[in-house]
Amino acid sequence: MISLLKTIKIRAYKLGMFLTFILVLLFSFPIIILSFITYYCHSISYPIISFYTYEVIIPVAVKWISLTVDIRHRKSFKLFKLSGINLFISNHCTSIDSFIITDYLEDDRKYINILHKKSVMFIPVAGQILKLLKFCTISRNFTEDISVIRDYLKNITKSMISSYILIYPEGTRKTYQKQRESNEFCKLRNIKPFNNVLCPRYKGFKELMNGIYQVNQNAKLIDLTLKYSKSVPSFLDCIIGTKSFTVDIYANVFKIGDISDPKTFLFERFRLKDVILK
Repeated sequence: MISLLKTIKIRAYKLGMFLTFILVLLFSFPIIILSFITYYCHSISYPIISFYTYEVIIPVAVKWISLTVDIRHRKSFKLFKLSGINLFISNHCTSIDSFIITDYLEDDRKYINILHKKSVMFIPVAGQILKLLKFCTISRNFTEDISVIRDYLKNITKSMISSYILIYPEGTRKTYQKQRESNEFCKLRNIKPFNNVLCPRYKGFKELMNGIYQVNQNAKLIDLTLKYSKSVPSFLDCIIGTKSFTVDIYANVFKIGDISDPKTFLFERFRLKDVILK
């Protein structure tokens, strides 16, 4: 009986926090409308939607996610004083990874920019917010994305806003099916397959890294590895699940100027991730 009551209490609390998150998103509608009205006056629209996103929506989301996932910074580091554009890379395990990384950034979370695939733009409210924040939308086809990435870097440089750009070089979340496809891709190209991560895509990464270095010679690359304990939490686990999860975050910092071969560097980092995630 006590166990049942505890389960009900946990689920009710999680569901309550999730509904709070949904309400916060719904309350952003007037702000979104106002921001679209002032869309071409970026000096007005950006501060409005940026403040509400980073000071209201994200803290509530992080609080909600933290009820399910305990973040442990096993190999943490003191974030350097932000200057110009810098790059984050990470493995991609679940739909809540970006929330986990945002929480990890703590006070610097307001500087994060996430490269995301086009399908995310169809998520109600979230898609509109990402558009207003001018995050980079990619199709995961380098031929199509190269001009998008260059324009994005040009705009973010012009805005003079310091930022962390977060990308997932695997291109998608790791699933059983995606792992099979990744291994087939490696086999066709005579690449040693990965077991715990997907084969990274290096062309977009290289373009971003070179573009960032051109505008910020002191730019850093922060390599994160997210290691969830035993199993990976699903979105549903965060809403009504009773299980608790932990995630260890391994972080390493590099100077972009010291990376001579982006492709070799990226594959080496993901080989190390493959070992860490055994």
